Amino acid sequence: MEFDTAVRYKLPFITVVGNDAKWNAEHQIQLRNFGVERTHSCALRPTAYDQVVSALGGYGEHVARVDELVAALARAQSQHQPACINVSLNPTAAPVIRRR
Repeated sequence: MEFDTAVRYKLPFITVVGNDAKWNAEHQIQLRNFGVERTHSCALRPTAYDQVVSALGGYGEHVARVDELVAALARAQSQHQPACINVSLNPTAAPVIRRR
């Protein structure tokens, strides 16, 4: 709900939400440690965060494909107001990065 405050104060910023409708980090830990049969309580609804921000008076846009993202960011920037780009993602594991 911080977007409500941002709209009132006319703070121009863009938030990009990577939305996989899942507590994916926890899901991946459960999957790795216990197997697919014992993953639970990680699924979320595909919340329309873009619509929430629009309802609060900001700019919201949903992006379903990666090739739509650059144009969506440009449209959000042109609004000069708080913006949320809600990007649908597949729930995949994050890459493992190790220092040598």
